[in-house]
Amino acid sequence: GGYVYQKAYLEFFCSKEKLDAVVGKCKTLPSITYIAVNKGDNWVSNTAQSDVNAVTWGVFPAKEIIQPTIVDPASFKVWKD
Repeated sequence: GGYVYQKAYLEFFCSKEKLDAVVGKCKTLPSITYIAVNKGDNWVSNTAQSDVNAVTWGVFPAKEIIQPTIVDPASFKVWKD
């Protein structure tokens, strides 16, 4: 008996023009965080490069919180290749 939580999370490929539109919309929604990187290592984000974002985690009786899925800038740079 425990609980697993998951934040809404979206990952996709898009053109620079579509990215600009998404970033523009996200700027009006401060609760949304975003990270984007391209093959040339150009970086766009509303978080610091040292920030880490847990997107799933579990809570179980008599145990520490379990964090199985983390999204961070270092991972994004690896995934882009």
